[in-house]
Amino acid sequence: GVFRHLSLALPPNEVSRADVQRKHTRVRMAWIIGAALLIMTICITNAMLMSVTERIREIGTMKCLGAQDGLVVKLFVLESAVLGIVGALLGLGVGLLVAVSAGVAQFRGFGWVHFPVTQGWSVLAWSLFSGMVLAVAGASYPAFAASRMRPVDALRVDE
Repeated sequence: GVFRHLSLALPPNEVSRADVQRKHTRVRMAWIIGAALLIMTICITNAMLMSVTERIREIGTMKCLGAQDGLVVKLFVLESAVLGIVGALLGLGVGLLVAVSAGVAQFRGFGWVHFPVTQGWSVLAWSLFSGMVLAVAGASYPAFAASRMRPVDALRVDE
């Protein structure tokens, strides 16, 4: 990276201090990313639990008409996967807009010309994949809770 080129001008203790600082920054970023992903998964679980709560009668009606537990699970998992992909796409759009705007504001035309487009495809793929996987992981408990619901209990609930 950058520090290899600077090592000729910096004393060895400054280079090692810069390496330590870079490692600390990576660890902090990993914690921040992990916390953000955990919070996102908890929020998706909460949203899907609310969705199950709001659709108790619908689930009861489906089960009375012969829907198996697996179908109920598949419906909620599919819904959460679509929400995860849409959320990841919206997040990517906003993130791309902010990154390009910051690059152009700070570096003028240089930020636009040298924007890392080739790395963007792998970031796009990983973001969509992780958004979908975390959304499905967050929806797994609510989906199984909905599938275990007895039809008579679901239909008895007053609105």
